[in-house]
Amino acid sequence: VRGIEHARLCRALDEPGWLTARTLVFEAIKRKAPNESERDLFLNCERVEELLGSITELTFNADSELDSLAPLTTLPRLQSLHLSHRPDLDKLGLPLLQSAPQLQSLTLIRSPLARPSLLLPLSHQLTELKLNHVGLTDLEFVRVFGRLRKLDVSSNPLRTLLPARGLTQLE
Repeated sequence: VRGIEHARLCRALDEPGWLTARTLVFEAIKRKAPNESERDLFLNCERVEELLGSITELTFNADSELDSLAPLTTLPRLQSLHLSHRPDLDKLGLPLLQSAPQLQSLTLIRSPLARPSLLLPLSHQLTELKLNHVGLTDLEFVRVFGRLRKLDVSSNPLRTLLPARGLTQLE
């Protein structure tokens, strides 16, 4: 019982995003020092927060338990996020990532993006955008991504690449 009570103190398990927060704790544990035990980390919220604060890149696939991207916005050094095989992109809250202070790179692979407009709030911060096998047919939305240096939209049934011509910083 003590472990469950402690977990509730560390993360509000009854709030939206608790499943993602739990997944993030496991990500932090993967980054532990060899002399640290998982048990000790579960009992030390400060150390877990320290490990979470050092994360610069995250990769989640279909097996990753996520219910919201909101907890990712609390990671002060997160620069790169990779999401693959996620049919639930609309539900995860892509626009919330605009609050991730250091996020510069977003990769979506085999994750249906029915509404590319969900990415618009990220237009001011992303320098790299990879959208592979997401079902894009139109690139009009990229016109406002003026900071992009890398754009990969391979394996999509695009009608034209013309909207990307105005992105002058592309490498």
